[in-house]
Amino acid sequence: MPNNEDQIEIELDPTDDKGADPEIRVVDAEKSKNREIEPEEGLQSLRNQLEKERATRIEMERRAREMAATAFQAKNEAQDSNLHLVTNAIESVK
Repeated sequence: MPNNEDQIEIELDPTDDKGADPEIRVVDAEKSKNREIEPEEGLQSLRNQLEKERATRIEMERRAREMAATAFQAKNEAQDSNLHLVTNAIESVK
């Protein structure tokens, strides 16, 4: 038989929202199945989606190049600043 000293008491906070149920949405299956998509309409939808994804990819690549250029410029400015500090320190010692 365990002692009272060996027992552990756990208290749960009832206001903790971590265990909250996710929102459940009911969709009428009959309404979604009644409408058939024509092949041309489906193709056009997929083309539009592809074009949006291409545009997003191009924009993200442009931003990545811009960020790389900014980082390169900042690195060069820091190196230039360090060079001037060392040069000035050498001249002041002479």
